[in-house]
Amino acid sequence: MSHRMQLLESLQSAINIPFCIYNNRTEISFFIPDNPMPELMKYVVSKYNSICHDETKPLIIVEQPSIFMAISKLSDYSFLILGPCLPQEHSEEFLNHFLFGKPYSKDKEIIKQHIKQSKLISIEELKDALCLAYFINTAQELDKKDIIVEEIVDSKKPLDNLQTLLTTQAFNEREKSYDNPESINNNLYSYFAIDGIPVMDELFKKFSEPNEHSFTKMSLDHDRQTKYVFMVVANKICQEAINSGVGEDAINVIAEIICQKVDSAPAYFDVRPYYVELISAISEVVNTQASVGKNYSPMVSTCVSYINSHVLKKINLKLLADVCKVSERWLSKCFRQEVGIAIPDYINNIKLQRSLQLLKYSDATIEEISDFFSFSNQSYYSKLFKEKYSCTPLEYRNMSSMTSC
Repeated sequence: MSHRMQLLESLQSAINIPFCIYNNRTEISFFIPDNPMPELMKYVVSKYNSICHDETKPLIIVEQPSIFMAISKLSDYSFLILGPCLPQEHSEEFLNHFLFGKPYSKDKEIIKQHIKQSKLISIEELKDALCLAYFINTAQELDKKDIIVEEIVDSKKPLDNLQTLLTTQAFNEREKSYDNPESINNNLYSYFAIDGIPVMDELFKKFSEPNEHSFTKMSLDHDRQTKYVFMVVANKICQEAINSGVGEDAINVIAEIICQKVDSAPAYFDVRPYYVELISAISEVVNTQASVGKNYSPMVSTCVSYINSHVLKKINLKLLADVCKVSERWLSKCFRQEVGIAIPDYINNIKLQRSLQLLKYSDATIEEISDFFSFSNQSYYSKLFKEKYSCTPLEYRNMSSMTSC
């Protein structure tokens, strides 16, 4: 046994991706390196059991948009699991988006640590590693042709269409001020940056009837189809943003630049950052327009735009003063005079507004949403939410669910 472990450790050192031997009955696991990811292992085993009807066949899971995990059965209850691993580098922002609301999100810090320390690997290289690791454990050979590669796409509750998403509307009688250009930014960022492609696939089912938005399978090649979907989605988003009052010239420039990036992307590329980039760029235009429409001074407009574009991060007065190149005291005074509330209150209001979409359209827990928007803790988030909307986040979610039914 010790000799086998030494071989596995040598293999892990050579390819530099995590290994795990996991017992599904006892939930006892052996990790190399020794950083357990129990929730992720349960998830991978559950997917294996639901996908692989032939237990002799190994499985490689491609978690959209491109995070790999490989699994093969060793005995009735034991599994060999490799990963998570990546075909290309991902930013910290992307990893946070990807892990948000996942069934294994409790393991997110360990997962991020493994991913950052792992070597980039292709599907073929992962197949080779799985075959070798399986041979070390069982002294039996796997046929690479038997390895199933399955793309896992999360299902999210979609909106009826993009027009519904972009139509400015008040969430309740107290929030009539939400009916303004800034609401486009709140909706777009929360909806697309978090849910990404899975929601887009669901959304386009709504356009399946023959019309100008018809969506079809144009290519059997994964990359070409992904690029096609992006182009159609980008065009639809931009048209709806323009219809909602955003400047056409600015929107078209944004779309052209980002679509060209997607068109020249390499094989098996990660498309989600391009969606985030598109929405973030459109958001900036919307923010600027909203600020100009309110006749803010250039300094306060810059401050408002920065807050709206970086609301997921922890923002403080010193940072904003540096961005605006003025003193903290002067910025605070001018902001309150022009906007009518203090900067911390404005930041919290924007965070709370965007959290409404996640409460309504995602399955993320209240704790995850609180953490995602960088509130100090869940209790503080719930307290602010109740002060603003006269109900707790959970009560709002339950009311939204009843309304949709």
